[in-house]
Amino acid sequence: MNNFKQSFRKFHLLWSGQCILAIGSGLTAFGIAVYVFEQTGKESPVKKLEKEVAYV
Repeated sequence: MNNFKQSFRKFHLLWSGQCILAIGSGLTAFGIAVYVFEQTGKESPVKKLEKEVAYV
């Protein structure tokens, strides 16, 4: 039983890290898109950027 708890703790830590990574990646992509839009004033570079980020 103790081995199960230890394994679950490791899984939970890994899963939590992946969730934080996904949230951070999404926020970064959004922030870059906002920055590009503010710098250029155009939507087309943002669309291009969204296509590139979608493939990563």
